[in-house]
Amino acid sequence: MSYLKGLGTNPYIRVKDIVNLEIAHNRLDDIPDKEYERLYSPEKTLKEKDIVFVRRGSYRIGDVGILYKKIYIPF
Repeated sequence: MSYLKGLGTNPYIRVKDIVNLEIAHNRLDDIPDKEYERLYSPEKTLKEKDIVFVRRGSYRIGDVGILYKKIYIPF
């Protein structure tokens, strides 16, 4: 999957993206449409104020993030 990173416009959230109660998504990690369609299911669709947690891995098990709507403030 890492070879597809940054080749699309669809977000792919990973364990390392769950930081300080937020989901710190990096647009450089987006995946292409074909891979998104392969992974997508309506049951997994995230929406604003959803809570996600890490249930697998090593030291990050139990970390929590809340999906907030990002507001862009131009400087």
